[in-house]
Amino acid sequence: MSPGGQGTGPLPWRRLLVVFVLSALAMAFFRLPYWVVDNFGDVSMEQVLFHATLDDVSSVPTGLMRSTAREFVLKPLLWALLVTAVAVGLHRWRPGRRHALGLGVLAAVALVVPATRHTAQALNLRDYFQPAASGDWMAEHYVRPLPALATRLAREPRNLVLIYVESLQRARVRPGSLLDRWRDGQLSAERFITLPGTQWTLGGMVASQCALPLMPLGLAGKNNFDDVGRPLADAICLGDLLKAAGYQTAFVGGADPAFSGKAGFLRAHGFDEVRGREDIAAASPGYRWPDGWWGADDHQTLAFAEQVVDRLAADPQPFFLNLLTLDTHGPSGMPPMPCPSALAPPLAGGKPDPMDAIFDCSLAAVERFLTHLERRGLLERSVVVVMGDHPLMAPGWRRQHGQTSDDASQDVFFVLHAPGQPAQRLAMMGHFDVLPLVVNALSARPGDATPAAPALGLGRAGPHQPLVQALGPQAWASRLRARSAAYAELWRDPSEPAGAQP
Repeated sequence: MSPGGQGTGPLPWRRLLVVFVLSALAMAFFRLPYWVVDNFGDVSMEQVLFHATLDDVSSVPTGLMRSTAREFVLKPLLWALLVTAVAVGLHRWRPGRRHALGLGVLAAVALVVPATRHTAQALNLRDYFQPAASGDWMAEHYVRPLPALATRLAREPRNLVLIYVESLQRARVRPGSLLDRWRDGQLSAERFITLPGTQWTLGGMVASQCALPLMPLGLAGKNNFDDVGRPLADAICLGDLLKAAGYQTAFVGGADPAFSGKAGFLRAHGFDEVRGREDIAAASPGYRWPDGWWGADDHQTLAFAEQVVDRLAADPQPFFLNLLTLDTHGPSGMPPMPCPSALAPPLAGGKPDPMDAIFDCSLAAVERFLTHLERRGLLERSVVVVMGDHPLMAPGWRRQHGQTSDDASQDVFFVLHAPGQPAQRLAMMGHFDVLPLVVNALSARPGDATPAAPALGLGRAGPHQPLVQALGPQAWASRLRARSAAYAELWRDPSEPAGAQP
């Protein structure tokens, strides 16, 4: 025995390996909620389950990949090495030898306990696991769009331009801006509530075009668009209706349309043309989207969209052009190159928020595109919708209220322009109500006695009160999180035998 009671026996490698692995896993779990919040902001379990089975990561930004490697590989390894080194020191100190393994367990518990609480907050688990209301919400409330509706849409057709501005909330639109004037002079909403299954981009797109939430099928999800041949195969969405009515259909977005199966969904539901970052870069020689970002900046994307809309408008067929911006993606956005030279005054009169300038930049590009439509005379024969795809998923732990709340600051921006339409402000609506409102605007003519489609999917328009208003946001959210056999059936291709799994 060496002086001071030091032991020189062989190191217990198996125990030390247990300490190393346990410490690494505990640190990875500890970093999970911070990684979620730092990269995605405030998320929902529906969003997590949708992306959990993501197959193709080639379109994921390199910045996100680096963050993932840093949080789940580098930091856990460094922590595990530190704890294991201390355990080795304890082993060589004879009185502490039997406590070496206990150190690893104690270190893991010290991380797992707060990590569990923070993960529950970051993923909004309290909202997700609240008791769901009874009954099949889909069977009770869903109104299937009829094929005859396409015939009506084909009579004296109007073009449709539907613009999703990433994470745009009402509070982000500056007073006196073009969009603010549109909101006062067109059809808009006093309240636009976000419900389960609509809280992220694809959820918001599906909800507004199909009047359906993007809900998980069972505990494991099974609804990722990469994993199904034809997403929501038996649903009839806006693209399906307009394609059947003889419309040209095109989508332009700054990101890679392949991400999470977005292109597959669009092509399965009526879109002939799906354009993304590679097409935008190819149309502008020498251009490359910002390093580490999802795709092309909004100014470049909407300049490309001007070329697309000019080409579509040159054809005698009506067209449906769907646009999706990117720069304001939460939690911290990406400032594009042609940004304003100075940060505009804070929207709420408080401290300057870097996202204010990014939103100002993005909305300037959107307004330039709307001005292009006006200059080409397209506003006189087109329905134009500008809306947020969902609220900004801002960083930080979830506030005390649930994700479906009556906090007006979280309301999505929505405005619908239609030729000859008087100004109208709806008291309350949600994503599902966009489909019947758009169909009404496309088919309604002066002198029409009744709306063309007062109810489509889960959406309501005209004399029918939106379900989010009739049932209340919290009650409607609770119902949507209940299992629905009728909803699961929409994922089964009609050509498949009844009872087949989606």
